[in-house]
Amino acid sequence: IALEMSAELEAALLALDERDRFVLDCRDNLGLGYEQIARELGTSAANAKLRCHRARERLRAALAKRLVV
Repeated sequence: IALEMSAELEAALLALDERDRFVLDCRDNLGLGYEQIARELGTSAANAKLRCHRARERLRAALAKRLVV
């Protein structure tokens, strides 16, 4: 089951656009703060936080579609 869930998560992540994946990777895997992410994106920390929030919403929606029984 864990491998199945991992595969579904990976597929859902790949369904996101590159910028969404970048923001989530920076925040969740690399542990970067919004200021650091903002510098990478050339935007404000508030915008980086919003992008992260929206990327998570899209990831949840993609997972929900994939995991419907």
